[in-house]
Amino acid sequence: MTGGILIPFAKPGKFTEDEIHIFYIPKGAGISCRPGVWHWAPYTLEESVMCMVIFKKNTSREDIYFTELAEPAGFEL
Repeated sequence: MTGGILIPFAKPGKFTEDEIHIFYIPKGAGISCRPGVWHWAPYTLEESVMCMVIFKKNTSREDIYFTELAEPAGFEL
């Protein structure tokens, strides 16, 4: 990665906006998500950041679902 990123996560299954947590992933660090954990695309603190996403085989077919939130979720740093 060329810079730090912020990634929102929530527990698997149904959740509310209040149960979304944002984690800071510093430059050079990596993370691994358990199957079913909800997450969204990363946010950057810089103009742009290059990062890598590696999927386990068949993740896009076996571990993908979408959840609509009742209202837009926001966060403050």
